[in-house]
Amino acid sequence: MLRRTTIPACWIGSVVKLEKKAEIRVDREPVEMAPDLLLDVRNLGLTFPSGLKAVNDISLTVSPGETLGVVGESGSGKTTMGRCLLRVYDAQEGVINFRRADGSVVDVRTAQGEDLRSVRREIRMIFQDPVGSLNPRKTVADIIAEPLKLARLAKGKELDERVAALMEQVGLDPAWRERYPHAFSGGQRQRIGSARAIAVKPRLIIADEATSALDVSLRSQMLDLMMKLQDEMGLSYIFISP
Repeated sequence: MLRRTTIPACWIGSVVKLEKKAEIRVDREPVEMAPDLLLDVRNLGLTFPSGLKAVNDISLTVSPGETLGVVGESGSGKTTMGRCLLRVYDAQEGVINFRRADGSVVDVRTAQGEDLRSVRREIRMIFQDPVGSLNPRKTVADIIAEPLKLARLAKGKELDERVAALMEQVGLDPAWRERYPHAFSGGQRQRIGSARAIAVKPRLIIADEATSALDVSLRSQMLDLMMKLQDEMGLSYIFISP
């Protein structure tokens, strides 16, 4: 069980940049958010219908352009917590305050309708499994274009051009965009996942053990890519690590 903690600064150089160089009920009043924060999570809790307490009273903060590292043993609830922040799972307790690009603050845990859809464009995830996270029946172009289509941000020639630019940004040849995921290596598939994650220009990315399925050399390349994207886009990360 992932238990209560304010993530300490010693975890993966927590709250520093990745560099050499991480039934809904409203049961409390909104928590005021410090002006220098991007994300402010207070007392987050999730209990599954089976009675398992998967996330227990978690609090953490992330500032713009920073990386928070979350470390724990397998089964401790790290991934579940990340999915609560994206509302893949509906936490029953706590507050997930997120500052949007326009300066407004939204409690992700209780957001509905357009508020929730817009927040999900600003918070994205890179998944652990570079194979299972990509639809094998879709081309790379379709996979990367999907969030752009859902957000109605581009279509036709403009959509194709944006997909090509995203592939270049993550170090892939745009000429490969009509290929299917099976034609790519594990490291290349994770780059495809990264391109999909940044397609709608998010402000926060949850990287769920994004390098754990790669060998050592590819892990280094993936971290270098994430650092590059952070510098180019001003991204914040929650970096979940085993």
